[in-house]
Amino acid sequence: MEQQRPHSSAILVGAGDELMELKRLVLSDDHQKALLDFCLVEAIDWHFIPPRSPHFGGLWEAAVKTAKYHFYRAIGNSVLGFDEMRTRLCHITAVINSRPLVSISESPADLDVLTPAHFLNGGPPASFAEPDVTQLNFDRLDGWQRVSYLQQLFWSRWKEEYITSLQQRSKWRTAKPSLAVADLVLVKDENLPPMKWPLSRVVELLPGRDGVSRVAVLKTSSGITKRAVNKLCLLPLKDAVESQGSNGGMDIASTL
Repeated sequence: MEQQRPHSSAILVGAGDELMELKRLVLSDDHQKALLDFCLVEAIDWHFIPPRSPHFGGLWEAAVKTAKYHFYRAIGNSVLGFDEMRTRLCHITAVINSRPLVSISESPADLDVLTPAHFLNGGPPASFAEPDVTQLNFDRLDGWQRVSYLQQLFWSRWKEEYITSLQQRSKWRTAKPSLAVADLVLVKDENLPPMKWPLSRVVELLPGRDGVSRVAVLKTSSGITKRAVNKLCLLPLKDAVESQGSNGGMDIASTL
């Protein structure tokens, strides 16, 4: 049993009483029964992975690994306080959970997508415009600028790796389906601020002399434009949705 020895102020004594009351409530038979009934009604079934076996975690452990990899490289030798570290981790969580997964509808005029944040928070994470501070000397930045610097550095590195994973291509001798009209695509753009994902609908594909389409006409939120196909990425769950089986399930482990 862990022991705490604070001074006997009224606030701490009251907090101790509240914690003891909470402990009695959690350990009570009525609470345990109510918790089990809730899990049964909501169809919550716990499946724990083996200890010290993160590779059993699959998707979520892959996201944790990616976040830690770029987090360590973004902070380098910087020493962060508790509040700076907590804010930094909240930014990383928001960035990773802002990635588009799949189109909400097939309507050509609809550019809305589902993101992990929709399932966690009920909607996409909000962000506001900030000046680019990555070109400034880190040692001369104030507290908030330091946090912004690390957030922008993490965004640029993580986004590049994530988009590259969406653009994996096979050898030229292997036939592979190209984009199709009405596909919702992510447009590669190195100059966008954190959590901004430029989405467009494919309006037309322009084939070359060999019949291969290397340029696409896109409908964006601001109008019509053209982009090279190698600057476009299909959303990661599109293929998984199209290959959905008759039982309604789909394997998304290889798409994220």
